[in-house]
Amino acid sequence: MRGEDFTVDTTLKHNAIFLVWTEQSAWQDVPVPATVKTYVDLRKFVKEQAQKAGIDVAKPFPFLMTGTPAEIKWHINVNRTEGKTITKELFRKSKQGYVMKNEPVDIVGFHAESHPGEFISQYAPAISEDSGMQNFIHIHVVSRGSKAAVHIDDITFGDGMVLRLSKQERTP
Repeated sequence: MRGEDFTVDTTLKHNAIFLVWTEQSAWQDVPVPATVKTYVDLRKFVKEQAQKAGIDVAKPFPFLMTGTPAEIKWHINVNRTEGKTITKELFRKSKQGYVMKNEPVDIVGFHAESHPGEFISQYAPAISEDSGMQNFIHIHVVSRGSKAAVHIDDITFGDGMVLRLSKQERTP
């Protein structure tokens, strides 16, 4: 990050603080209905659709999305911890936030109910702390208009979004 702007560096001269990957041979598309409007709606919809598709939701699984959300609130991490152990407050302080509106994007996500604090953030700004809900998704946006690939804090969906789930081979 440089001032209030950010720089995209595509070299491999950095350390990864977080790395999760998957390989999938085929995907199935599921239109996202107008009833899915928010991040909280998405976490429920992803799980329901994965179950319908035969995905074992007790295990972590990847998903993709494509389309043009109405708004995405996103951040990049900036080390503002001063060497201290990360707390909820320091986590908030170490994020530089931005907003993207009506921009075509691809979204890469993971769903996992048994990995809070590992690759699923315990602190999801879109989920109210007093709601009692846990966060089960981790999503990143890849902008089609720039090279930004960043973490989504909150999302408001538009029409025509598509959820892509791994196609499960079913045995007769």
